[in-house]
Amino acid sequence: MKIFKSTLTAMALFVAGFVSFNAQAQLVVDPSSNYTPEELVQVLVGEGVNVSNVVINCGADAYGVFNAENTTLPLTSGLILTSGAALNAIGPNNSGSQTGSSGFGGDADLDLVTTAATQDACVLEFDFTPYSDELSFNYVFGSEEYLEYAESTFNDVFAFFITGPNPAGGTYNNVNIALIPGTDIPVSINTIHDEYEPNGVAAEYPEYYINNGDGFDVDPESTIQYDGLTTTLAAFAQVVPCQSYHLKIAIADAGDSAFDSGVFLEAGSLSTNFVEVSANAASIEGNADAAVEGCINATITFTATNPATENIEINFTLTGTAIEGVDYQAVNHTVVIPEGETSVSVPISIIEDDVAEGAETIVVDFTLDVACEAFNQTASIDI
Repeated sequence: MKIFKSTLTAMALFVAGFVSFNAQAQLVVDPSSNYTPEELVQVLVGEGVNVSNVVINCGADAYGVFNAENTTLPLTSGLILTSGAALNAIGPNNSGSQTGSSGFGGDADLDLVTTAATQDACVLEFDFTPYSDELSFNYVFGSEEYLEYAESTFNDVFAFFITGPNPAGGTYNNVNIALIPGTDIPVSINTIHDEYEPNGVAAEYPEYYINNGDGFDVDPESTIQYDGLTTTLAAFAQVVPCQSYHLKIAIADAGDSAFDSGVFLEAGSLSTNFVEVSANAASIEGNADAAVEGCINATITFTATNPATENIEINFTLTGTAIEGVDYQAVNHTVVIPEGETSVSVPISIIEDDVAEGAETIVVDFTLDVACEAFNQTASIDI
């Protein structure tokens, strides 16, 4: 269940429908002109968050929707924002200086993150309401400026700025949450890279760096154009449930307009810790569409989008035409997702009574209460 109200759009069909094209393991980028700003943001939005007031200020070719199934990019699909042209991200890496320029100006907030004035900025921003206390989303940053310009002023920049109530007190005011894990250091070419001997540059946080070649000795397996990439990183912020926030996702060239950089944002990963319920039949031979007396039982599963920071108590009801204690064994209607875990399952044992019966259904009803709203979910299974 999605918290936001939306219908299936062309954007969703693109993200889900390119599996057959990926046999050649090529990055696919669908230009932004095929989508409204609202449709593009819905690619990013997952569970437990509602978005509104979407604004995109980018060159027409600087952003779009990507599908990276079976490529070397450590994400499968999502949005791409670049300081040049989104199509320039498509590999193989056969250039060390692939460049596109949107002609857009810079961004004042990004100017404060880097060491030089910015230009060719691409900015996506929107308001959002979280329904839990932790916001996160996943991303990969890549650039043609790796490695030649590590530790230099030519250092393309990106950031994720959050504004809104800080649960620790006060207010976030354009606080950058694109940070190296466990630090307050912004992710950049200067802060995550390999050793680069010609310039005498020592490695910085190399565990988060992926060498994608120099663009001169062409590796046909390098399905991304950028010379260097980060591993998959997570942007994270503690938030106050049901309060209004603003998120600004921005990238730009710094120092000049040459050499493209891009940030890939994982589809469906902008989320808070939300709980979903599902039900399925399970047997020794695997899953089935329905439970069967005596050989196939059922399982109810409650799943959180992120590991629980504390025990999550779940209360649910069982209704339907099947009778608890008669058609299936009674169960405890309170379960807990333990701290650090993401799910808990409830086995349903079907009672073999040797009585010919028509189709019967178990309906699971569960309500997730948050500070400002209650979200009802149901799941059902035939026995």
